[in-house]
This record gives sequence, structure tokens and C-alpha cells, in this order.
Amino acid sequence: MAKQNSAKLKSVKVGLSVGLLFAAMHILFVLALVATKGACLKWMLNLHLVSVSYSYMLGALNATTIIVGLIHALIFGFVGGWLFAVIYNWVSRK
Repeated sequence: MAKQNSAKLKSVKVGLSVGLLFAAMHILFVLALVATKGACLKWMLNLHLVSVSYSYMLGALNATTIIVGLIHALIFGFVGGWLFAVIYNWVSRK
């Protein structure tokens, strides 16, 4: 019988990795949004067939909103990564 690899994932490390990845993606999105003055936001919303007032969305972009969004991305990314690792370890146990 073949030997099975039973490596366990460290839940906190996976959670932090995914959380930091999500936060980095949000930072890049905000930088792209600021650099293009909303053109990428217009493109993305048109891609999803959504029409809203762009001035409203860009007007709400301030330091507090950006920081809160980054914190939320980090927290939800951590929870998703941690949950993935816990489920993976539970399913792959002997």
C-alpha cells in the first residue's frame, strides 16, 4: 500500500497568508483606483452590468474608508484561510 502524505496545515499561518494576500489585493485596487481617477472602477462596474453614480463612489473614498476596507479584507481573509486549513486537516486525518 502506498504511503500517504499526511502533512498538516498550520491554521494560523494559512489564515495570515490569505489575509495578507487579500489586504495586498485591496491596496493594489485602491492604488489603481486613485491612479486612474476611477476609470478602472467604471470598467469593472460596466463589466458586471452595474450602473451607479461614480461621483458618489469616488467621493466616499477617504483614508478612513480605505483603512476599514483593508482591515475587513485582512480579517475575512484570515477567517477564510483558517477555516480552509481546519477543514483540510480534518478531512485529511487518518
